[in-house]
Parts: sequence; structure tokens; C-alpha cells
Amino acid sequence: NDMENARRQQHDLTHHLTVIFQKCQEKDIDGIEAYLDQIAKGNQLLLHQQFCQNPCVNSLLQYYITRAQENNIHTEVMVDLGKLQMDQNVLTILFGNTLENAILSNLAIPGDRWLRVKAELAGDRLAILEENACDHILPSAKYQSGEEYQRYDAFQSVRSTNHYGLSTVNAVCEKYGGSARFRYDEASHTFTTRLLLSTTPQKK
Repeated sequence: NDMENARRQQHDLTHHLTVIFQKCQEKDIDGIEAYLDQIAKGNQLLLHQQFCQNPCVNSLLQYYITRAQENNIHTEVMVDLGKLQMDQNVLTILFGNTLENAILSNLAIPGDRWLRVKAELAGDRLAILEENACDHILPSAKYQSGEEYQRYDAFQSVRSTNHYGLSTVNAVCEKYGGSARFRYDEASHTFTTRLLLSTTPQKK
């Protein structure tokens, strides 16, 4: 079923991201393209689709948008990162965790499935906005009913990792002088992730 396939794909993703991250650290662009080409032969990845100039983010988007489309999730991607220079591990955490959550949320929905990804670079500030179909959430005791946007710990985990992996995303944003906020709109069944941070870690 969909959730079993998601768990299998997540296991595969862990391996793929490890390899891609290593090649990003080595700035081995040819190696990244060759490895993705190898994966694509078995998974029909969208290698022809260029989402942005950053090779790490582009690779992540190719992987996740392919997964989304394979699971009948309508996707919209508007990403303009220019010549972003940023720690590849940070980018993997930010995009990998949030896109994984968005796909798992969609897989729990029998009806319309959709995912929208926006990201842009303004000077030295990176802004990421993701919206996806979401049937329900599990609020924690820290959920503030009067607040539109919530902190990461306002949600209970539906995965083996805490808070949907949002705690890691939040820690990275804070380290980089930014913030991570999340919103669930029950009326439109939409979950929104809003990340804003600097491209370099901030000195304490």
C-alpha cells in the first residue's frame, strides 16, 4: 500500500542522500549527475527537469517531485536560488525533512493530493515556503489555538522521529539566525511550512 511504499522509498532515500551529500561536499558535479542518471534508470527520475541552479537542492527536488508524481500528487515548484552558496548538509535537512513530511501527509489522503514549493534568495537570506494537502494534525500541549503560525513543538510526531523532523529543521534555522514556523488550516486542509534564515551561521 501507499504507506509501505513510502517506508521503502524513505529507506532508499537515506542511502541516496548519503551518496549525493558526499559528492556535494566534494563538489563533484559530474559525479552527482552520473549517480542520478544511474538512479533514474530504475526510478524514472525527472533528470530533464532543472528546478534551480544549486546542484544539491536540484537533486533533492528531482527525487521528491518524482516521488510525488508517482503517487498522483499534483506539484508546483517555483525555486529561484541564484548562485546560492550554503552548507549542503543544511540544505538537505531543510528540503529533505519538509518535503518528506509533505509527501507522507499527502499519502494519507484518498482525495486530491497536491504540493507547492517556493524558495528564493534575497541577498543573504533564504526563504522557503511549502504548502501541501493535509487531512489532520496531532497537536501537542504546546499548540497555541489563538496563533496562526506555530513552533515545531506544537505538533506531535506521526513518524519515528520527533515532531515530524521539525525539531531538526528548527535547530538549523535558529543556528542560521532565522525561524521555522508551521500552520494547519482546517478549513482548506492545508499544512504550511515557512522557513527564513541567513545563508551563513550566526555568531553567538
